[in-house]
Amino acid sequence: MTRRVMAVLLAVLLVVSGCATIPESTSPRVIGNLGGEPARDQDIVPRRDAGPELIVRDFLKANALADGNHAASRKFLLQNANWQVPKQAVVVKDIDVLPTERSANFIKATIRAQATGFFGADGTFSPASQSITQNVQLVQVDGQWRIQGLSSVGDTPMLVIDTEQFRSVYRRYLLYFPDPTGRTLVPDARWLASPRSKLAADLLMLLVRGLGPTSRTRCSTRSAPAPLCAGRSPMRRASSATRASASPGCGWTSRGCRGSSPTPRN
Repeated sequence: MTRRVMAVLLAVLLVVSGCATIPESTSPRVIGNLGGEPARDQDIVPRRDAGPELIVRDFLKANALADGNHAASRKFLLQNANWQVPKQAVVVKDIDVLPTERSANFIKATIRAQATGFFGADGTFSPASQSITQNVQLVQVDGQWRIQGLSSVGDTPMLVIDTEQFRSVYRRYLLYFPDPTGRTLVPDARWLASPRSKLAADLLMLLVRGLGPTSRTRCSTRSAPAPLCAGRSPMRRASSATRASASPGCGWTSRGCRGSSPTPRN
């Protein structure tokens, strides 16, 4: 990205908190602090001598921490476990861990929980209300229980995340995309881990990419507003200096927001 394109993009960002009408003209201005915060240490580690059920429950909490390719989650696995982080995630509550087979150093169990929503790689959250199950195998090594294997959720490999931990780690931000007229901005909620030192850069990247895979799927099934589905990448709108001053195509809230509801909402 050239400096010129970045300057144009920064010039047209709007700091807003809801749907907004795009003005006919505006003067470019320098934007100051965009809400970035130094990242603090967030870590969940296996408790010494913890039972298999507690190991599984803490693993579901650690799944909310994506840093280091889910380094926190990997601490709950056997060292030689071949675990590929699933591309899709489901956020759950009312978790039960039910043993189905057990010996002195081995246990099979089923995780049963209530899904509150599906979390996309693009930061989108799609509310849901359905039961999910996942099978898990644990072995005891040197007196400590660790996860040996995990099944898919249904037919789909999926990362299962504890709802309360998700709400404590993630914060909602609103991206804004133009409707078909190019005069009104429509919000599209994204959830990002917080605090983060590169908040501005991460939000800019999401804006440049436009609607992500999850949002496009919602559009194809007509579960998202039609104006949102008509939105295009802000980079394409902002690439023209002539249009930039008249019809900025993106914006975001200056700070994240947390709802009082136990379930994240778009």
